[in-house]
Amino acid sequence: KEDAQILQDKIKKEWALWADSSLCDVCDLNNFYELQQIAILDWLKNGEEFILISYDDEELPNMPYQLRLRLIEADRVCTENSFNGNYSGIDTKLKNGNRIMNGVEINENGKVIAYHICSAFPGEYNTDWKWKRIEKRGRRTGNPNIIHIMNAERAEQYRGVPMLAPVIQTIKQMTRYTDA
Repeated sequence: KEDAQILQDKIKKEWALWADSSLCDVCDLNNFYELQQIAILDWLKNGEEFILISYDDEELPNMPYQLRLRLIEADRVCTENSFNGNYSGIDTKLKNGNRIMNGVEINENGKVIAYHICSAFPGEYNTDWKWKRIEKRGRRTGNPNIIHIMNAERAEQYRGVPMLAPVIQTIKQMTRYTDA
């Protein structure tokens, strides 16, 4: 029992070293708990959130861990040359047989292979648009490179739906009625 308590205390201390520091964030802005709060708010607004997992090469004297997280807004995950951010319903077919549906690359079996992330937000002007393909899992380890947080409402749903999506049309109609 005593050894278990000592181990638990050591694990809590090591976790706090990483999680309480803003060095867990690629941008060095937020600690882990603040990143969680932002991710939940984005998930509620956008219906989904993406989290890139990376490892920093820079060794810092007070941070023995290189694990870093980056939050990616859902609007930036889109099919290449989709400048307005809308889903056209037309999938991009790749030479290897995979399809890209609204920024999510799937194989012929429907398995998610990768996500395509734009360097800018759709609708921004005067930007150098570049897309980066992030494989869902690392080739050597099989560990996730990106985490996609969403609640699927139906089978084979690859993107999230905002919480207010079902009532947006009703709210819009009520606004028009009130304005009239």
